Amino acid sequence: MLRSYGIYRFTEQTITDRTELDREFMRVREQRFATDLEESVSDGNCFGVPIFGSAGDVGAAISVSLPKMRLLDADHRKALLAALRTAADQIADDLRGH
Repeated sequence: MLRSYGIYRFTEQTITDRTELDREFMRVREQRFATDLEESVSDGNCFGVPIFGSAGDVGAAISVSLPKMRLLDADHRKALLAALRTAADQIADDLRGH
């Protein structure tokens, strides 16, 4: 999609450098979650985690978005990610029939 559509700046936080974007993709794979901290929408935050298939593949994800002012602190961020991981694991189990 990047080759077809390119990279567009939506806010001052949008990553527009391809090398930096590749580093962000690698970071997301390593930490197993993604964040959007005002990169798409000013004053908007989004947190997402993968839903893993039985073979360890990722076929879907789950996320939550909220206004920046509702994100309280680092502990709140950790709690949101933990809740998302729990929900993603439950969805994965349900899809496997467990």
